[in-house]
Amino acid sequence: MKLRLPRLAFGRALLAIAIIFVGFAQFSIARTEDLPSPKRVLMLYGHDPNSPGAVAFTKELRASVLADSPTRAVFYNELLDLERFPIDERQPELVKDIVEKYRGYNFDAIVTDGTMALKFANERLRAHFQSVPIVYGLSFEPGFDYSALPDNVTGRHHLLPFAATFELARSLQPEAERVVIVGGTSNQDAPLLATAVKDLTPLAGGMQLDVWQDWTFASLLQNLRMLPPRTIVVLTSFSRDRTGQVINSGDLIASVTRLASAPVYGIARNWVGDGIVGGVTMDFGDDGMRTGRLLRQVLDRTSSELPLPPREVARSVQVVDWRALERWGLSEDQLPPGTEVLFRTPTVWSRYGGYILAALAMLVVQSGLIAGLLVQRARRTRAEVDLRRSQASLNTSYERIRDLGSRMLQAQENERSRIARELHDGIGQEIALLATHLDLVRTNDREEVKRLNAEIQTRAREIARNIRDLSHRLHPATLRLIGLAAALETLRLEMSHSGIAIAFTHDNVPTTLSADVTLCIFRVVQEALQNAIKYSRASEVTVHLAGSPGRLSLSVVDDGVGFDVDTKWTKGLGLISMRERLEAIGGLLEIRSNPGRGTRVEARVPLDVIQSVDETRPEVKAIRASTAGSL
Repeated sequence: MKLRLPRLAFGRALLAIAIIFVGFAQFSIARTEDLPSPKRVLMLYGHDPNSPGAVAFTKELRASVLADSPTRAVFYNELLDLERFPIDERQPELVKDIVEKYRGYNFDAIVTDGTMALKFANERLRAHFQSVPIVYGLSFEPGFDYSALPDNVTGRHHLLPFAATFELARSLQPEAERVVIVGGTSNQDAPLLATAVKDLTPLAGGMQLDVWQDWTFASLLQNLRMLPPRTIVVLTSFSRDRTGQVINSGDLIASVTRLASAPVYGIARNWVGDGIVGGVTMDFGDDGMRTGRLLRQVLDRTSSELPLPPREVARSVQVVDWRALERWGLSEDQLPPGTEVLFRTPTVWSRYGGYILAALAMLVVQSGLIAGLLVQRARRTRAEVDLRRSQASLNTSYERIRDLGSRMLQAQENERSRIARELHDGIGQEIALLATHLDLVRTNDREEVKRLNAEIQTRAREIARNIRDLSHRLHPATLRLIGLAAALETLRLEMSHSGIAIAFTHDNVPTTLSADVTLCIFRVVQEALQNAIKYSRASEVTVHLAGSPGRLSLSVVDDGVGFDVDTKWTKGLGLISMRERLEAIGGLLEIRSNPGRGTRVEARVPLDVIQSVDETRPEVKAIRASTAGSL
């Protein structure tokens, strides 16, 4: 089934399309009308437009005119080829051809390439394009008076820098004995060669000066091969040889510099890089850019009556090729200040310096990270070793505490058994006998009662003495009453009955000792004497207690059989109790003994502990609670 649009809808669509088309056309026309009309520029080439210098000049000139400018420009190029049209012969015909070709064109400016083109435009064309300003560039040929140009002519020209180029060559080759000036035979070559000879003759001094001009290109290359080493070659211009052969400047430079047996210098910057050493050069690319700026100022004038921008003289630049310096063994240190060195082969550092620095930075960072990881690993290893050591020490302490607890319980039971025996065998028997005697008193006569009373009194005194001794061993009350020194002297007298000579001396013992310190020192001396009596088999024991400004010192020395401290330290409950008593009040215990050499027990209590012991310390309370136990 075919669908057909109504005729009315189809007509409306065609009408809409037509309206859009007309509107777009009107917009395009309006846009075109808004744009300023392009400026017309007649470009006259006096040099070969395909030569490297002319190409660089034209490229930069057009780029400078068209860059950042609202003015549009259209160039019309004309190659004058004045080598084939001498000044006085066929140039009128050339003028006629140009005038006929561009009849009706209203040029806004004429640009000339080279001095010959400037002279042609000023003398031949100005009469036909009277109001058209002339802008000249790439002008370096000598013998032209730029100051005589009319007001509607502006531009830039070069001064031939042969003398400065020769001075540069002499600075690089101070031992040179000969200078060769090379030039061609064309109308453009001859003036440049003459200028070079005129400028260099007074500078040569005692050097041999040779001028090579009327040669074929082949003979020129052949003679350049045979130059002596101490020679300077200055190339002026060689566009045509003796036979009339036209020589391209690029081919000329490449052949001359490749075959010459001596360094070659020149005055064109575009030659540098093709083999010449360098020179004080004319930069044709820079000349084109700056000439283009002048042309843009001329085209942007709002009125033809306004003056043209002032004329300029180009500045030559001192340039050398680093590769040519290396080829001929010329020292860069001999270059004059400000010389620009081109084509320098970058060193490894200049080429890869950034990468090397980045790599070194990464290496330093990685080394730092690795060092940090190694340090962390070492710390972790030490921490693990310390942890294992702490765990081992903790396990040992735990086992020791378990053993100590077990032995403390056993010691407590032994002490209870001893007290029970004392009460049963000693005091109990005495009390039983006393009771028996009391029963006999009731049944016996008077004489017998008197005897029994006497025995009862004796038994009662014995019981009182035994109770007192037992109480004293459990807790020496004399400490509180008579002081530490006197209590130790009493202890010495009691234990001297064992058969061992015990000597006690004291010196500067403080009178204001706390009860904790007094009891601790007393128990340490008591335990040390008991151990000496039981195990040392000594004949003499010396106890010395001394006070000093910083501490209280105790020493117990015997001349007995001695023992291995490391072996007995964990087995002797008495030794452990001595150390723990001293540590509880901030003191220190040191035992020095060897088998067969006796034993020396030393205890030291700091001054601050001697003066005041913290009554709230739990370990002190524990010591006080255990004072009833025998060590």
